[in-house]
Formats: sequence, structure tokens, C-alpha cells
Amino acid sequence: MCVYCDLEHKEKLVFEIFKPYENNGVKFEKAVGLLEKALGVSNHRQIKEISPYKAMRELEEQSKLMVEMRVFDLHTAISTKWLGVMKADTDPFKLDKDVFINPITGNPLTKAEWKKIKASLMKAFGYIYKDREELLIKTAMALGKILKTMPIGTAINVPLKDIEIKLPAEVQQLESDPAYLATISFAEEHTGEMIVDLMQHQYTQIHDTILQSQINRRSARQLEMELWDKFADINRDWRRIAETEMANNENNGQIIAELEKDNEGKPVFMIGSSSGGACSWCLNKVNSKVVMMVKEPPSGDGDSTWYKEEQYTAVWPGKSNYGRKRSDWWVASGSQHPHCRCSWVRYEPGYKKTWDKLQDAIDKASKEAEQTKILYRS
Repeated sequence: MCVYCDLEHKEKLVFEIFKPYENNGVKFEKAVGLLEKALGVSNHRQIKEISPYKAMRELEEQSKLMVEMRVFDLHTAISTKWLGVMKADTDPFKLDKDVFINPITGNPLTKAEWKKIKASLMKAFGYIYKDREELLIKTAMALGKILKTMPIGTAINVPLKDIEIKLPAEVQQLESDPAYLATISFAEEHTGEMIVDLMQHQYTQIHDTILQSQINRRSARQLEMELWDKFADINRDWRRIAETEMANNENNGQIIAELEKDNEGKPVFMIGSSSGGACSWCLNKVNSKVVMMVKEPPSGDGDSTWYKEEQYTAVWPGKSNYGRKRSDWWVASGSQHPHCRCSWVRYEPGYKKTWDKLQDAIDKASKEAEQTKILYRS
């Protein structure tokens, strides 16, 4: 039996796995692993880096859960409409009324049949990811701007429902600000490209799984389980993109808010704050490191700037490691790499209190995440 406990919503889902050591030697641990991937939690893996801001975590979860529900709906549709597994294990795999995928006969699909399957899958993926770009890019950036206008204690603890009413106006303001249109445009192109690439990759995963099932004469029930494994991977890949892109744009929104303040002609300095479980690169290059915020990249190919005969790393809205080799990474304005949750704090007299509050919020959120996990017993 597997029990997934959601302590925040006081809910519990119970999964029963019958005869785990039967069915051609499939192990109990593999079944648990599939559930872990599908639910995005684990007893064995390190807790992922996490945002100190409650509203940001809620916005991320909102996006991820919506996609996961749609992915589950697609898997259910394939299982019931294409594979017919609800009828009998010996039923042929069906798509609509005119495409048959039959592992018993081993007849390969024609190019025309694959074309229909691809069109159907890509249409389904388009539905799954519809309206997600707006949330990942503009909404996350607007949320970062709003949080930066609040006292740090309020920003850390404010729930998303108390901010949602302000988000549309902030998004509209971002869209009309010529100073940041390039940043938004790049984020839209980059995120849109990642989602399209994800859709193509996911189609390939399903295509290869079906094809291999034909070759190995697997039953519809066996194919259904293999597809469940692939759809768990799809959920995991989506969570990675959602976490990274939203953190990236929320950080850029905070930087934009800092640069828009009346700083009386003085430069804006920020200090990096890394999440618990951060990688060694972030701990060495970002955490506790002071950078200088600028509106545009410095002249030349580098990212250094000078102030009063002191050299600083320059950070500007939109600066990223996209397309750069790991050996060439520089300190980005948003996330440094996939799953990164580093953030920036204004570096000025009294900054240490703010920095400490962020770190305390990260530690608290990480402990809460540890409590929400799969607890299983056989």
C-alpha cells in the first residue's frame, strides 16, 4: 500500500498495489518509483531548491497541477479509446474508428496512420500547455515586481489569493513599458521554444513506446503501463520547465522593480541568496556575492562594470545562461540553471536582516516540503 499525504490540504490518497512480486518479476520498488515520478515527490531524492515566497510557490503549484491533470486526462483517453484496456487485454489498440495498433498480429503502422496519431497527440499537447506561457512569463514577472514593493516579512508570507487581483494591472504595465519589452520578448521566445521542444520530445517518447510494443508483441495492458511510465516522465519534465522559467521571470520582475525606484543617481547593489540544497556553482558564484544592477549590458563582451575604482559583476534584466556552456556560465539575473532558486536582496545598510529573513523562509519551506512526501509500507 502507498499513501501520499498532503499536509497542507489535509488530504490523503491511498494506492493499493496487489501482488507486487508477480507479473513477470516487476518489483514493488518500481511501482513506488512510478508513483513518485507521477506525483513529483520522493522519499529518496534530495528536496529540490525552493522559493522563499509563499505566493510564488503557490503560483508554481497552480501551474504544475493544471498541466498534470491534463496529462492524466490524456493518458486516460489513450488507455480507454486507443487501447481498449477497459474491455479486455486482448483488444487491439484503437485510435478513432479507422486506425488499429495490434501487437498480436504484429502488423506495423503505416505512415498515414502514424501521421494521424502524431496530429492527434500534438493537438492534445497543445491543449495541455495552452495558457501556460502567459503564467510562466508575464504573471511570474509581475508577481516579482509586486513582491519587491512589500516589506520583506509581508512579501515572504503573503498568500497568492491576496495578490491575484493586482497581477493583471501589473502585467499590462510590463507589456507597455518599452524599457523591458526586449526582456519580455526574449522570455516569450525562449519559454515558447522550450514548450514546443517538450511537445516534440513527448510525442517521440509515446511513438517509440508504441512502436517497441508492436515489435515485442505486448498486450494493451502492458503498453498502458509503459505509457504510464512515460507520462510520469512528461510530468517531471514539465515541472522542471515550470520551476525554472517562473523563478527566472520572478527574479527579473524583482530586479525591474529595484531599477525603477528613485535611487537618487546612485547604483543599485544586490547580494545573492541561494536556496537550501543549492549546487556548488551557485554557492560559490551567487550566494553572499555582491553584484551591481544595470539597465543594459556593459559595453564589450564581458559582464563587468566599475564604480569608484571597484570592479563588480553587472546584472541586468534578461541576463541568462541560455545557450552558454557550463564552463562559460556567468551570474544571471534570474535562475542560473534548471531548478535554480537563487534570488537577490538589495545590498545596503541593514541588508543582513533581510537576507536572514529570506534564508529563514527557505529553511521553513524546505522543512514543510519534507513533510509532504510519499509514505509507504507493504
